[in-house]
Amino acid sequence: MKNYIVKIITIGIIGMSWLATSCTVESEPAPSASTSPSIEKITPALAASNAVLTLTGKGLGGIQYITFSKGNVRGVINSTFNTDNTLIFRVPAEAIPGNQDIIFKNSLGVEVKVPFNVLGFATILDVSNYNFTRGSEITLTGKNLDDVSKVVFSGTTTEVSIKSKTATSLVLTMPSTTLSQATLSITNGAGTTVTTQEFVMAMIMVFRMPLGVRVVPLVKPFSKQERHLFTKIMPQETGIN
Repeated sequence: MKNYIVKIITIGIIGMSWLATSCTVESEPAPSASTSPSIEKITPALAASNAVLTLTGKGLGGIQYITFSKGNVRGVINSTFNTDNTLIFRVPAEAIPGNQDIIFKNSLGVEVKVPFNVLGFATILDVSNYNFTRGSEITLTGKNLDDVSKVVFSGTTTEVSIKSKTATSLVLTMPSTTLSQATLSITNGAGTTVTTQEFVMAMIMVFRMPLGVRVVPLVKPFSKQERHLFTKIMPQETGIN
């Protein structure tokens, strides 16, 4: 009886092994490279680093190299996302902002390219003044500033007016704020970035003197408690809303 049970178990194991072997699904072969690949489009046509791009066309199989021409920055290829008609990949984190070509090279050594614009986050390298009052102008110097669309005090919805802008400079007209100091959140086509520089709202004290009124800007801002007390006592003369 025991021998009979052992035989049944053995036959069952052999049968299961045969089924597992016979049911193995063969993976589809990778698309072969073409001697004449063609590109229809790349979407989106402009994006910042780490954005996902989709290249569509014909004969796109077997792509082995992606190069962003500005600085010859290499992109990463995952063959799983490379078919005869599509290639999905990311903009490298090291990609240099600006208009350039993306060059694709397949396993046959054939190259095709498509124009692309890598967007760069706004970068502030220098400022004309860290202290400001309502209505004063501050010039920010840096990179990727010509497409800035919005500037606010970080963590608030208080907008800072953009007076003028170029690729390397941004002139701002500062508003009034209840913050004693704050960084700026700057938005352009690549997204929003926060300045490393902090800006200080200078208080204006008004002293009534026998010979007139003397206005003294403070270099160091009040604390929140001092500001509250001062604006409560002299709200019209502080210039604070």
